[in-house]
Amino acid sequence: MGFDAAAVVEPLDWNFEKFGAGKGVIPEPSEAQVKAWQRAIRRVMTETMTKLNERSKAEGKEETDTSGLTPREFIEALGTAESDAIVDAANEELDRIYVKFCGGSPSAEQLGRLPYRYKIAFYAWLQEEFSPEASSAAGKSKPKVAAATNNGAFSTWPGGSSA
Repeated sequence: MGFDAAAVVEPLDWNFEKFGAGKGVIPEPSEAQVKAWQRAIRRVMTETMTKLNERSKAEGKEETDTSGLTPREFIEALGTAESDAIVDAANEELDRIYVKFCGGSPSAEQLGRLPYRYKIAFYAWLQEEFSPEASSAAGKSKPKVAAATNNGAFSTWPGGSSA
C-alpha cells in the first residue's frame, strides 16, 4: 500500500463548545516549534520546582526529587497543587507557552473559558500527541514526536537531542 502521510496522523482538532469557546484545529507545528515548546515547558518546570524546593528548604521541609518528572506529570501536578504565587506564575506561563505553540488556535481567551481541570486535560492531551510512544487508534499507528528523558532533557523521536 505504501506510505500515505494524510492517513498517518489525525488533525489536532479541539472542541471547547461546551464552554462557549468554539472549536478548531491546531496548525501542525514545525520541528523547530515543537523543540521550542519543549524547551519552554522544561524551563518552567525547572524554575518552578527550584522555587518550590527552595521554599521547602527554607521552611525546614523535605525537598521533592523531580529528576524523573515528565512535562505531563508536572502539568497534572500543578492541577492539584495548592494555589500560591509560585504555582499561579507557572500556570500563567504555561498558558502563554501553549497559546503560542497552538498558533492561537485555541486563543488565550478560548483557553481562559475552560474550567481549570479541562484546561489541564487539554495540555496533557497535547503532550500525549507529541510523545515518542506510538499508539493505535482505529487500527492506525499514531506516531508521537517528542518526550522528556529521565535526566530532564528532551529527545526527539527517533533519536537525537533537541536541548
